Amino acid sequence: PVVDEEQEQQEQTQQEEKPAAKKLKAIFEQLGEEEPIVAVDQTIDEQPQPQQPQSNQQHAKMIKKSVMDEYEKRLLATPNASVVWIEYAAALVSMGLTAQGKEVLERALRTISIREQPEKLNCWTALLNIENIYGNAASLRACFERALKYTEPKHLYLRLADIYCQGGKQAEAHELFGEMQRKFKSSCKVWLAGITFYMTKSRDL
Repeated sequence: PVVDEEQEQQEQTQQEEKPAAKKLKAIFEQLGEEEPIVAVDQTIDEQPQPQQPQSNQQHAKMIKKSVMDEYEKRLLATPNASVVWIEYAAALVSMGLTAQGKEVLERALRTISIREQPEKLNCWTALLNIENIYGNAASLRACFERALKYTEPKHLYLRLADIYCQGGKQAEAHELFGEMQRKFKSSCKVWLAGITFYMTKSRDL
């Protein structure tokens, strides 16, 4: 039956995506609360050196170079691992280098094999997370529309819905679930996600 085939495919996709998806969610849930890495460095905070105003900037550059070198080495060994690309991007964003973090994810989308669609989907999800935290509604929607051209639409819609729900954007989630239910009328997963949302969140709308 079509429903059984769909469910089997979804279960397989979920198994492939779960580790990296869980990792990226944890990373980006923390980004909005973390201070840049340099700001929490105890050597800088506890031993200020007014007579050397460039020392903090130099130290920040050293940290950035160290982080980039480490992740570049890891990517040489595992170029298709979305979790490494996402951790790399998150590290840069946490240092206040949001544009560079986004560029890392763009590199990931160009580099990861076309056969590794779940890995690419994870990187698109990370980009959506960045736009949700640091961008605006227009930039998030633009990123989403671009991603739809390269990913399985239903999976991407579900990812964006989860981002909205996790971020407390209930009005946006409400609207998106309506759009999803019109587009994917025969998907049990979409209807289940929508029902779950309406039961637990819609009372606050």
